[in-house]
Amino acid sequence: MITDSEKLDKVFYSEMGIRLLLYIMWFVLCSTQTVHEFIHSKKNKTKKTRLFSFAAMTMFCVMRITGNIEFYFNPSEYDVGTLWYFFFSWGVFFIFVEWSFIAAFWIQLFYTFFISEEVRLKNAKYISNSVYVYVSIYFCWQVIITVLCLKHYKNYKDIENIGFIVFFIFMFLVMLFNGLLLLRAFKTQRKKSKVDFKLMIKKTKILVAGMVICVVITIVHDSVIMFDAPHRPYNFPLSVLLTGVADMLQLIVVMYVLADGQFSTYFTFKRVYSHHHHSTNQSSNDSQNAHKLASSNVNNNSISISIDNNNSKRNNSFIHSNDISIDISGSQDILPTPGNDE
Repeated sequence: MITDSEKLDKVFYSEMGIRLLLYIMWFVLCSTQTVHEFIHSKKNKTKKTRLFSFAAMTMFCVMRITGNIEFYFNPSEYDVGTLWYFFFSWGVFFIFVEWSFIAAFWIQLFYTFFISEEVRLKNAKYISNSVYVYVSIYFCWQVIITVLCLKHYKNYKDIENIGFIVFFIFMFLVMLFNGLLLLRAFKTQRKKSKVDFKLMIKKTKILVAGMVICVVITIVHDSVIMFDAPHRPYNFPLSVLLTGVADMLQLIVVMYVLADGQFSTYFTFKRVYSHHHHSTNQSSNDSQNAHKLASSNVNNNSISISIDNNNSKRNNSFIHSNDISIDISGSQDILPTPGNDE
């Protein structure tokens, strides 16, 4: 028995079944979009936030589905060091990956367009590389700690918890700080120019709010359940319930934003993307290189950048104020730029 009540056990088993069906649904929807984004990115030779986000959500669902199936085979084994916890932990890893690239979008957008009067194109590549480094470090940690926990979980349980808290706090502070900075920049820029960032402000607020709610749930989960008395009979069902709410909330929030609020499009299995229309032009110079010209085209739906140099090589990329996506493209001879190639 999971709890000390047969009726509650039946309810819990039913909850796990519902969770399994929901994760399968999310997997189908996210994997479909991952394929769409992969084809789109390969065709345009770009790397996009959208692709990495959908791929991470797909793998997250795979981990949750596998973990739920494992639960039915071994319902009493769910502590650190068990297969259930192994899949649960890797699911959390892919949530971190998903939000890392969302954070990268926020940081790139802010430090490229809003930190000064000039368009600072070089910042995009530095930030992109930093995110890859962060994800790689967390991946290495995840591999090491999960292997150690599977073999000697009692000796490494506290280390696993502390490591998660460190990565969790770092990610939360970076995302909250830069998310709020970006919101402030949007509002300030809207007052100074004719650019209407209303939709982007709304979507950023939704992401920040969703992130904060998930963080609160996680804090309650870890402080009240994990560190209080994890082996109390009702704690595991309560833990699964809280993590399930946070899981579903963050999935829905990110998918909603990536679909520009058109959530029903997912169920048509077509590619979801943001829409943009006409543009008006304005330009700015890149003072660091006299042979390169950075021109920014701004309207109420998009911001675009193009780079020209004396070798006749061109890199065109776009950031849309109504789209949460970034492309990193270019060659060694030109400055890397963020953008979206809808």
